[in-house]
This record gives sequence, C-alpha cells and structure tokens, in this order.
Amino acid sequence: MPVSSPKGKDIIKNWFEKQTDINTIVDLGCGFGTYPKLLSGKYIWKAVEIFYPYIEKYKLKNIYREIRIGDIQYMDLPGGDCAIMGDVLEHLPEKAAIKTFKKVNRLYNHVVLSIPLNSHPNRYKDIDSDAALFVNNVEKENVFEKHISIWTIKKLNKLIPSSYKIREVVDPIAIFIK
Repeated sequence: MPVSSPKGKDIIKNWFEKQTDINTIVDLGCGFGTYPKLLSGKYIWKAVEIFYPYIEKYKLKNIYREIRIGDIQYMDLPGGDCAIMGDVLEHLPEKAAIKTFKKVNRLYNHVVLSIPLNSHPNRYKDIDSDAALFVNNVEKENVFEKHISIWTIKKLNKLIPSSYKIREVVDPIAIFIK
C-alpha cells in the first residue's frame, strides 16, 4: 500500500534524531511520502516510485526534490547519504529482493529497512471486511502492491550484514538500520 504500518516508526525517528552525517535521504518506494512527513524538514529528500499515479495523487512533487519513476531493481538510484526501504522487499520475488537489497546496501552509507514479517497474499483473511476491501482495492489500482515474497526473521538475519546495528521486531514489522 502507499502507506505503511505505524509500528516501529518511533524507532526510526529516534535513530534519525541522533545522526549528524545525513543530509540527503533517498526514499525507495515512497508511496504517499510517509518518511518525510515523519522526520524533520532538515533533509534533502529524493524518491523512487514505481507507480506513477501516486506522484499526482499524493502531491509528491511538493515533498521530494527529485523523483524517479521506475523499478529499483533495474535503475540507477539517486545519490544520497541514506536510503529508506519501507515496505518494499516483500513486493519483489525473493531472489530479486536479495539482489536489490545488496545493491542498496552497497550504494548508501546508511540504510533503513522496515519490512512486514510473514506477510503473504492471504494476510488479510482474518481482519474485518472493510479493511480487506480497502487492501483489495489498492492492489487492484496498483499491481505493484501485491506481496510476492514472505520474509521471516530467520531469512532476514541471514541477509542483513552485521553492520546493521539496530535490529528490532515490532510485530508484525522488522526494522534494520545501518
């Protein structure tokens, strides 16, 4: 969805408040602009979004200095000090997600990864019908919103290097920060 769970956002915000070497943040899969809204205006914000209609729908040109439209797997990513991947990897096949994460990890001094755990296409079967209808409508509007890979803590711990000092689980979200 163009929005993400509010869980764990306080961990991310607190981490950013302690950083002194970040000027430019690249929001990979920016959705409706969650992170610039969460963090202070002191940063230069750049974004990559795969679904062009979100640019107008969420007025993203008012939030980001630069917006690139495309699939992060295949494109040159904008330069910056930090990349945020909030609810992105689960939308890629697992092998592509691993390759993309490694690419992002190489390019940026800091990376913030927030990812839902154990999330799969039937993830909303136990929630109320209004919420399920909302999710189904979003996924019909934007086919890129479908969850394709399922991530567990075990898989993530194998993928994420030891240079990631923050490793938090705020069920159902995992947060890793380098």
